[in-house]
Amino acid sequence: MTQAQAEMTFLGGAKEIGASCALFKVGDTRLLVDCGVRFGSQNALPNLAMLEGQPLDAIVVTHAHTDHTGGLPVVCDAFANVPVYATPPTIDITMILLRDALKIMSSNDREAEIPLYAEKQVARVNDAFVPIHHGKQVIINDVAITFLPEGHILGASMVHLDTPAGNFMFTGDYSVSAQLTVPALESPALHTDMVITEATYGNRFHEDRNTAEQQLITRIKKVLENNGRALIPSFAVGRAQEILLLLKRAIRNGNLPPIPVYVDGMVRSVCDVYGRNEKYVSRALYHEIKKASHPFYTNGIMPVARPDDRKAVLENGPCVIVASSGMLSGGASVQYAKHMIQQANDAILITGYQDEESPGKALLDLTEQKKENREIRIDGQTTPVKCQFEKYGLSAHADRMQILGVIEGLRPRSVAFVHGDLEAIQSLSGGCSAKDKIEVQNGQTICLGYPKRRSFFAKVNKRREIDKASARALLGPPTDRPIHAAAVAEAWFGRKVDSLTMDAFIGKLEDFGLVKRDDVRRRLLHVLAPSQSNAFPAEAALEESLKRENPKGKLLEFCMRAAVAPPECTTSEEGAFYTATMCMRFRNKPFQSGIQRAASKRVAEQLAAEVLRRQIRQELQGSETVIAVSDDQANALKHSNPKGRLVEWCAAHRLEAPSYHIMADIDGFRVKAAIRQGENQTIETHWFGHATQKTAEQAAAAELGTQLDQVQIQENAAKTAAGAAPAPQRCEGATADRQETYVPTRDPMMLLNEMRQLGLLTDFGYSVTGIAGPAHQPQFEIIGYAILEDGEKIETNPVIAPAKKAGRKEAANRIVEILREKGLLASKE
Repeated sequence: MTQAQAEMTFLGGAKEIGASCALFKVGDTRLLVDCGVRFGSQNALPNLAMLEGQPLDAIVVTHAHTDHTGGLPVVCDAFANVPVYATPPTIDITMILLRDALKIMSSNDREAEIPLYAEKQVARVNDAFVPIHHGKQVIINDVAITFLPEGHILGASMVHLDTPAGNFMFTGDYSVSAQLTVPALESPALHTDMVITEATYGNRFHEDRNTAEQQLITRIKKVLENNGRALIPSFAVGRAQEILLLLKRAIRNGNLPPIPVYVDGMVRSVCDVYGRNEKYVSRALYHEIKKASHPFYTNGIMPVARPDDRKAVLENGPCVIVASSGMLSGGASVQYAKHMIQQANDAILITGYQDEESPGKALLDLTEQKKENREIRIDGQTTPVKCQFEKYGLSAHADRMQILGVIEGLRPRSVAFVHGDLEAIQSLSGGCSAKDKIEVQNGQTICLGYPKRRSFFAKVNKRREIDKASARALLGPPTDRPIHAAAVAEAWFGRKVDSLTMDAFIGKLEDFGLVKRDDVRRRLLHVLAPSQSNAFPAEAALEESLKRENPKGKLLEFCMRAAVAPPECTTSEEGAFYTATMCMRFRNKPFQSGIQRAASKRVAEQLAAEVLRRQIRQELQGSETVIAVSDDQANALKHSNPKGRLVEWCAAHRLEAPSYHIMADIDGFRVKAAIRQGENQTIETHWFGHATQKTAEQAAAAELGTQLDQVQIQENAAKTAAGAAPAPQRCEGATADRQETYVPTRDPMMLLNEMRQLGLLTDFGYSVTGIAGPAHQPQFEIIGYAILEDGEKIETNPVIAPAKKAGRKEAANRIVEILREKGLLASKE
């Protein structure tokens, strides 16, 4: 049988040599992998004329950057109804970038250039997109296409083609190290005969990323300390989001002061995409998406809503501004830079690749020049440079050693180097151990084929069906410790399996929402709780509800109020769940929750606590009726202060103060009030319940006041019938909602003395703390004090008076005012 041959033509694109656009042909299948463009003084499209007269079956996109997607509107217009396959985040970001490019091409300052495409063509791209997730396969004729994560930006993919001519891997752009937004690259376990790899940094080594991040934060801190502003021009996709999370972490950890961080330009639109694509982000960002209203914004990190707001940003003092574009060639960053570039205290901090023709590269090239001679052309004007500027290595591309490591891990028979300049490609080719190495040039066509290997998908599909419930039981409940993917696969299949089978199995678990791979060690798995994924929405809703209500915390608070021993809790693991059982004694009776199951230990314990709370509530309700105080009633009681009014009324009538019986309730406190009327009569209220003891006491005092009014009315009616003068009423216009107490003007010193006689005050008095002025006209400094029932001592501010008696009276007035503020006496209202 004749060996099938694959033909690849590299059409050119974004780099000097190599391409981000390749036509792949095998048998009757025609695929286009990426279609990049370089926007600059001369728009550089791939050589699409080479596509004329050739049908296309599909277009495959590795990631959203315009040097891989900028030519899509032209191709989709020429090849109508051809599907474009990409991951969901790649689709979202590509459409943002294409519409932004269209706006730039149509702007007045670009009239000398001919726009590459119009809005209608951009709309066709959107219609042509077909979403496909990582680890999924699409079949085009006899070619199986698999998208795999590559760690470059959100949604970026390596594309594996399983064809009759062999297995081919288009790497796209990739990053080996974990980033703050996306996890590290895991070397694919798929059989690969040929690798078509990027060579962007094939002749360079990156500085340590952690060191670069620390240096950037240190520089920003120094700029802010000098009352300056820091502008970080950033690529809108990937780099800007990394910077925002870096700043967010530095502020949270105290490495930066809580200064405002402003986000401007296309960065804002791209940031919103991350929250819609949590499947593709790092674990840390995944948790931010779950718990925060926005993954990047906080009270201090905020988007600039309108261009008109930029002036206010620049006038608001020290701050950090993260804005696109990253090369200062357009967008919001230019508008900030042209103002800040002339300020010695400000800084422009570059964090990414700078094109040779960009203002950003021109700024960095000024390092060798004397400060007084520095100037660049920005926004069409030549401007002197007085600001500080530096570059920090936060690249999202693999460097030379990392690229070679990926190639060695795939062990291909052939390697084609693309997407890099000549020096980078030759450097990589010289260091690569593969026997067949191709240094690709624009327009070059290569033909080759390899013996067919068995598809790993066919192998995996013969395994038993993977169902969510069984897989969940195998994984067990979520813990803080990751588990090894190999161990999970071996437990499922009953024996050790090859890497292909294991990766397909783990991919299925990820699709179920049961696990998430570690950002750095990709063969470690973190089992997700229901609140961390969308796999079990009902359980997630229950967990959120219990977290909000916190029945376990409320049960422990009840035990403290009731002076009983806290419940004993027993937990254990049972398959995919934790079980919890709680038991306690109350009123010499045992209470048990029974076994409660949940995916997390905390939720199981909360469920058990809620069962005990229901049982105890039923026990308490079985004794006496409790009137619950609503929030509206609590607010009214706080305003009217019936307890204070009742105390003052008792003092005025020389009656014993009311007593309050306080008891712990499952949701707070229950209180009833009582007062003695004569020697043998006691007036008592119902029980009133509220979360706070003070409010329950106020409600009981309000009812007791109402009952006293009724008694007074009855006594007055009897006296009137007997011809005697009625006693004054405690209240005028008494109602159930509000008591308006009549408080006659009284001597404050006498009132304090009556309160002491009634036991409402332990003691009170006055101290002369100083005498000033001449002997014939002295000024006395007097402080009043009172000791309350609970032993608390209150003191007034010093009173200055010409006589001790006048000073004591004023001090007594101030003591009464303090007692009113504390709610122990009625207010003057």
